[in-house]
Amino acid sequence: MLSDDMIESYKNKLHFDCCFANSTNKVWLFWNNLYSIDIIENGDQHVHFKLSHFLLHTCTYMTVVYAASKAPMRRVLWKDLTALFLLYKPWVLLGDFNAITSRAEHKGAAFFYPGSSADFNAFIST
Repeated sequence: MLSDDMIESYKNKLHFDCCFANSTNKVWLFWNNLYSIDIIENGDQHVHFKLSHFLLHTCTYMTVVYAASKAPMRRVLWKDLTALFLLYKPWVLLGDFNAITSRAEHKGAAFFYPGSSADFNAFIST
C-alpha cells in the first residue's frame, strides 16, 4: 500500500491543490481550486464523484476505473458501473478496464478469454 505522503508528494510536484486516492490506492485524482470534487462512491476498482466548476457553475459526474485483472472481480465492477449509469447524468467514465472487446484487440503471450470479452461487451452495450 502506498503512503499518504506519496500522493501528497506527487500533488506538490504536479502543482495541484487537492488530491484523493481510492480505498486501494490504485486510483488517484488530482485537481485545482477551480474545481470541487464530492466523492460519492469509493470502491476497490473505481472512484465515482461529482465534479463542479466554480466559475462556470457546471457539474458532471465522473467515474475513474482501474479494473481488477481477474474476471470475477471485474463482473462486480460491471454491475456497480451499470447502477451508476442509471442514476447519474451527465456521466463520464474513463480508466483502465483490463478488458478487451474481441480477440482482434489481444496482444502478447497471455491467453485470450472469450468469456471476459463477453462480460465487457455486455457491460458497454448497456
